[in-house]
Amino acid sequence: MSATVQSFDGQPGFSGNNSAQDWPPIVPLEATEMPEFPSDAFSGSIGDMVDAVAKATETPAELAGSFALAILSTACQKRFIVQPEQGYTEPLSLWMVSALPPGNRKTSVQQKIVAPMADWEREQSKVLDEEIKQAKSKKATQEARISELRKKAARAKSEDYPAIQAELEDLEASPISVPTSPRIVAQDVTPEHLGEMMAENDERMAIISDEGGIFETIGGRYSGGIPNLDLFLQSHSGSFVRVDRRSRSAIHMEAPALTMGLSPQPEVLRGLSAKDGFRGRGLLARFLFSVPKSNIGFRSLRQQPVPESVKEAYHTTIRNLLDIRPGIDDSGQQQPYTLNLSNSAYSDWKAFQKQTEIQMQPNQRFQHVQDWASKLPGAVARIAGVLHCAEHSGSEPWKKLISQQTMRQALVLAEMFAQYALIVFDLMGMDDDISAARKVWSWIESNKAQEFTKRECYRDLRGIFPKVAQLAQPLTLLFERGYILRVEDKQSGPGRKSEVYQVNPNLVEGWS
Repeated sequence: MSATVQSFDGQPGFSGNNSAQDWPPIVPLEATEMPEFPSDAFSGSIGDMVDAVAKATETPAELAGSFALAILSTACQKRFIVQPEQGYTEPLSLWMVSALPPGNRKTSVQQKIVAPMADWEREQSKVLDEEIKQAKSKKATQEARISELRKKAARAKSEDYPAIQAELEDLEASPISVPTSPRIVAQDVTPEHLGEMMAENDERMAIISDEGGIFETIGGRYSGGIPNLDLFLQSHSGSFVRVDRRSRSAIHMEAPALTMGLSPQPEVLRGLSAKDGFRGRGLLARFLFSVPKSNIGFRSLRQQPVPESVKEAYHTTIRNLLDIRPGIDDSGQQQPYTLNLSNSAYSDWKAFQKQTEIQMQPNQRFQHVQDWASKLPGAVARIAGVLHCAEHSGSEPWKKLISQQTMRQALVLAEMFAQYALIVFDLMGMDDDISAARKVWSWIESNKAQEFTKRECYRDLRGIFPKVAQLAQPLTLLFERGYILRVEDKQSGPGRKSEVYQVNPNLVEGWS
């Protein structure tokens, strides 16, 4: 192409046949490169299921992997704690977010991963049905008896009153309780209702959803815009919390445990850091994020169901963990089992903890995400704990030490989550211009375009940029950062000329 070259401000640009070395250095739009999902992060029935679900749905493995960690966490929380070193323990609650746009079969992935837990809840409900009916009947009879005694006491003669009142007090002192069907998975619930559900279910619950509505709930959707953070924050750390209720007495929980497995749209993440208290009080620092690249447009659309043997082994693992009852301490109170590290696992974990501390120094990797990075070693211990429980679900996990291999799997996942955290926190602070430029660059990459016209870009992206003028700023930003160069083509044929852009040859290597 014979072309003259100009920059966006009208000043001279490069020559028409500029080489790769003539271009200025790239100023990246991304905070870090998108990590690859580590194929060796999961093993056994969990690894087989994550791989099979990802293939069956043609979705990124991060999605199934995040939901799998959330389900493992749900089964293990309040049953186990992990002790990385003497005097320091972590509960096994994990907060997972894997963000993907609509159309990525998120619901299908969620249903497949959650299935054994949903089956277990239904079966437990059937087992308790008759017991619940009997308890309700006895409770109704007791309440009717109390009501009659109260009326009788009100009419009683003075000499009869003490006996009636004593019987009434005895009945009220021993109320009949009605068991509830186990419920450990919910979706978008109010904080008050979540607290009630947790109190009825051994102080544990999971919020599993292929959307991100819970963020609006936490942000104050049901409380006039006032954030409801306490229950969520305390349920991640396992600390005492009081949940006030409008018409009933407050709920007190000693060691609540909440897991979250969410898959909102990436755009939902952008505004989270601006929500009152989300960053400042450490809510966002508790999440393990992934924002994998969507497979839409590159799927084969061939059905590849999850093999029955894989599904059965996975279901068995989850059900075995759900059937484990907590330990009992010397006073007869429920007590979670403690998981300990082997010497080699501890050495790896401690080295990682020290490395993470250094990376939080000024001008280091985690300088701007110290809140998130400070919780990463604890998250690694939690991940190692749930992976260990999955590996030994058919026996007694607390009687075995967490191995070095399991710890290294957790560390591999931690590195992936660290890379994604940098991307996500960059996304949260990103302005609209950079967001638009990324969308244009994504179009250039997907088309492997070494040269393109503004008209071509607008034609394909008009759903995002309804007016051609809206492309001006993102194209300018791509030029300023060294991604593209505008070249003005000679008029060829009737009609208006369309602006022509050349893509930095350093970026197109390997596109052909």
